[in-house]
Amino acid sequence: MLAHDDHPRIRLYGANRSILDSAKTLSKTELERIEFVNDPAQADYILDTYRWNAYEAALPDERLAHAIEVNGIRALGIYEGPETTGVYPVH
Repeated sequence: MLAHDDHPRIRLYGANRSILDSAKTLSKTELERIEFVNDPAQADYILDTYRWNAYEAALPDERLAHAIEVNGIRALGIYEGPETTGVYPVH
């Protein structure tokens, strides 16, 4: 996202804690562009590891900006936000 979105700040919603933990691998410059939000309705992008939903996508593929698959199973989906259907909880 950081390489493809030229906005100075990008609001991200992570569907679970592992998204926040993974952010620790980013550089300080990269982290300064990211604002983690607790409400998916406020997000520019929603990052989903699918763990909470038995590895099934909760959002339609039309909103999928990028996916990473491992052994044919989607391990990470980056969806365009905001998300207001209530699929993801505010946390």
